Amino acid sequence: MPHSSSSESSRRRLTLTLSTLALLTNTLTTLSLQYLPDEPYHLTRTSTLYASFAGVLSFLGLVGAIRRNSALVTIFANYLLVDAVVSTVPRLLILALLAELPGSFCRELEFGLPDAGERMFLGPDIGGDGTLGREVGRGLEEWLVEGWDIRRCAMAMGVVQLVVGAVLVGTVIAQWWCALRVRRYAADLTEREAMIERRLEESEKSDSVDRRVGHGEAPDVEKAGLLLKDR
Repeated sequence: MPHSSSSESSRRRLTLTLSTLALLTNTLTTLSLQYLPDEPYHLTRTSTLYASFAGVLSFLGLVGAIRRNSALVTIFANYLLVDAVVSTVPRLLILALLAELPGSFCRELEFGLPDAGERMFLGPDIGGDGTLGREVGRGLEEWLVEGWDIRRCAMAMGVVQLVVGAVLVGTVIAQWWCALRVRRYAADLTEREAMIERRLEESEKSDSVDRRVGHGEAPDVEKAGLLLKDR
């Protein structure tokens, strides 16, 4: 029981934190989008409506976490799950685009490189004085330097791809984990409220039986026993 209570407290703190952050973020987003001009596809207006709606749901989640209201927390948990689904799709698309980042970004360097055979004929062999040898050496040196630039570009883009991909995957996992934790907290509150209602009903029944006994009226079970005994 103490472990269950501590788990519920941690989920409540998480719900309070998430609802507060979501409320602030969506409010700032809504205010910021007001300064952007509208465009033919009305993306700004759509984003403003979504952020406003999300802000209202976040406020309901904050109130629900403060008052321990299962219905409000459930609404907020469902919003988090829907938002996780909606935001996962573009993140996966970004991961797919990241797979082509090194090749597309470093392709311009590769296009400007002549091959080794072309480098060997950068200058004429005038009078047999070694000009051709010097040109070949200079050409090979430049080719190696530029080839190293391409390798460094591909390596740098690979690191960027790895870091951005890890961040995207991490945010997806964290968002789903938080949404499921809030969902679990809402289920705990629903179970707790159901338990309280059952206890109230049992208490009311018990009080009703006590009042009957106090007024000299036998409970239904005792009445049934007396009737059987008379027979």
